[in-house]
Amino acid sequence: KLLRVLRGESPARLLESYDVEAGQAARENILHSTRATDFITPKSRISRVFRDSVLGLARHYPFARALINSGRLSTPCCYELSPLDTPCEDGFSGGIPPGASCPDAPVTVHGRKSWLLNELNASNGEFTLLCSHRSIVSGFAGLDGLQVFAFGVDFDDPDGVAMARFGLAGGGAYLLRPDLHVCARWREVTESKVREAMRKASGW
Repeated sequence: KLLRVLRGESPARLLESYDVEAGQAARENILHSTRATDFITPKSRISRVFRDSVLGLARHYPFARALINSGRLSTPCCYELSPLDTPCEDGFSGGIPPGASCPDAPVTVHGRKSWLLNELNASNGEFTLLCSHRSIVSGFAGLDGLQVFAFGVDFDDPDGVAMARFGLAGGGAYLLRPDLHVCARWREVTESKVREAMRKASGW
């Protein structure tokens, strides 16, 4: 964000969004840390009974293993309160909401096994439009500050994992910030929608 402001690509008020997003991430971090320390060192008799019961059950039952809390800091924060997000109005029933980080998934590129994030990471500070199919790409290839990728064009999803994680079986596109957080998504995407979402995510 600072680099975009220094380059004149965004106004100085873009930096205000850092406080919103970092504050939300800090509160989430503290919440998870507190829950983890309470599990590891129970503060009351009933908490210890619960902890010890979970540990005992976890030896034999998979459901109890998920209750063991030794730290949950590996899940990225979803910036659901960020002023940079464009609200989703297209009726997605699944997938990745605006504010969330882009998930990884196995893909193939010209027959070579790869990972989606490896293919998207070469953004050079640009926004990324991730499209469900090739017919969407042609309308956005010339948009400044935007790189466009499409399933079936730039990479394939042989096992359907990526399409399922994004909820793109019904078509659509995701707009990703340069840090690969989702800032908008649409079932029916147009150039005007993409331009406006890019402006909003840039702080204009």
